[in-house]
Amino acid sequence: MADLTAPLYAMFPDAFDFLVFFSSYRIERLPRLSAENFNAGIHQNVRVNYHGTGLFPFDSSAALGSGGRLLGLNVLDACQRGIWGANVTHELMHQWSAYIDFAFGLKADSAHYSPFSSGAASSAGSAGPRT
Repeated sequence: MADLTAPLYAMFPDAFDFLVFFSSYRIERLPRLSAENFNAGIHQNVRVNYHGTGLFPFDSSAALGSGGRLLGLNVLDACQRGIWGANVTHELMHQWSAYIDFAFGLKADSAHYSPFSSGAASSAGSAGPRT
């Protein structure tokens, strides 16, 4: 990802919490039913500067060219499959709520939200594809 972010930081100030990348072409993996082919978006934590979500604080923003502002990266799949509001919201929510304790009742698995929470906007059982 540094190959994508370094040129951005050479042109723009370090003023963004998140960078969202849109795929211009979909690449399918073989075999055809590989789990990766069903992701409509992916989130990568870059910096965690808080406690209480199940993640320990860390900062790898410098490796991506950020001076310490960047929190995360999101990559969305091409066209209507990835570029819709509920999907980007779902990916952004991974920064804070995907790793909280199961006791809160908001998680369906290790990184996704229960269909009974508003974070499940693009999870299985709702209107869109699970990411």
